[in-house]
Amino acid sequence: DASGRRRVPPTGFFFASSMDFTRRLLLRASAGGALAAAGLAAAQQFSLPSVAKAEGPSERAMLEQILAGVETIKADLGIKSGRLNGVASGATAAEQEAAEAFSGGSAKTNPRVLVLFDVDGTLTPARKTMGPEMRAYLAKLRQKVTVGVIGGSDFVKQKEQLGDTVLEDFDFSFSENGLVAYKAGELLAKASVAQHLGEPAIKDIVNWVMGYMCKIDCPVKRGTFIEFRTGMFNISPVGRNCSREERNDFEAYDDVHKIRETMVKAMRAEFQGKYDLTYSIGGQISFDVFPTGWDKTYCLRFVDEKDFDEVHFFGDKTYKGGNDYEIFMHPRTVGHSVRNPEDTLRQLKAIFGE
Repeated sequence: DASGRRRVPPTGFFFASSMDFTRRLLLRASAGGALAAAGLAAAQQFSLPSVAKAEGPSERAMLEQILAGVETIKADLGIKSGRLNGVASGATAAEQEAAEAFSGGSAKTNPRVLVLFDVDGTLTPARKTMGPEMRAYLAKLRQKVTVGVIGGSDFVKQKEQLGDTVLEDFDFSFSENGLVAYKAGELLAKASVAQHLGEPAIKDIVNWVMGYMCKIDCPVKRGTFIEFRTGMFNISPVGRNCSREERNDFEAYDDVHKIRETMVKAMRAEFQGKYDLTYSIGGQISFDVFPTGWDKTYCLRFVDEKDFDEVHFFGDKTYKGGNDYEIFMHPRTVGHSVRNPEDTLRQLKAIFGE
């Protein structure tokens, strides 16, 4: 109308034929104006209190009719226990996409706020699994805002720590600093340091690292000193095969003797002007080496600025040289420095509520 408000056609228009038309109305909420959107919201909640949100008697009556048929529509769409379990045969691609709005976790209070989390030391203790309290809180948080995870480890390790359902539990999943990127469970992109640097450079770097490792003295040395990942080298002076106790011992030793910090300085001096590399200390026993620009800010290229008003980041290695520093300081993010998963929960509850 003249005020710019999109008017809703009369009730009889929508229910002129059958329940199938009601089903299609719900599935095409984006095309149905305010009433269809309200009907979809009500169906998402599966409860009559949503009727109170209707704008007037006509819309309220319409919603009551819609809600009366919700169970039939759910059965038709294959929705069970609040989750989408397949769409009825014959549904169009547009209908299937719209039907996904019925699945749990998609109806967010403020989807234009994105909260990104580091893994080790932020959501989980280093290389351990996420606790039940954190998991439960993130599930509730995801009902309010968009939630993502950004870690330096590969996707296999991310699943080990966050669970096999990580692609279902997070709206965004970024492993290896975002070089392997998923959104809504779908692979967006995958970059390779091997292709970027080339084999001669890789051999040069590996040979230098192995030579330097021979000169390092630390409490123990185990296997897997270099882990070649899709988007980076992960270098561990003690070796990634060390036990939990040996990992803790090396961390304490490194705090005093600065083994990793010293090696990074030597490596930077060796390859300065030869390869454009960034060095980032993270976790307890290792540091990452990757092409400049391939730090955790890499993931932000998959986060469209038009889609989000705020991007929060929570991480523990936010100091200069830590692997959370660049994204923590990035102008697009609101950075939150945490000490451990318990501190993460405390800060989340203070900002987003219980």
